[in-house]
Amino acid sequence: MNEPAYEKLINSLIKARKKQHISQHELDDMIGTSSGQVAKWEVGARKPRAFLLTCWADALGGYIKFYTHEKK
Repeated sequence: MNEPAYEKLINSLIKARKKQHISQHELDDMIGTSSGQVAKWEVGARKPRAFLLTCWADALGGYIKFYTHEKK
């Protein structure tokens, strides 16, 4: 994933979490990850796999949309 798109996605997930007043620890529990995992993702210390990105979005009531670019 290109970095600007990845950063935009992570920032959107952080914004959604904060808007819903959900702590990082609560989100860890909702997703089923180990304690502190969401914090590591949010600061860029680790990158979640695609499955966990979808779990993260789903836990916040959202989803990740996939777009393709046609080759010319």
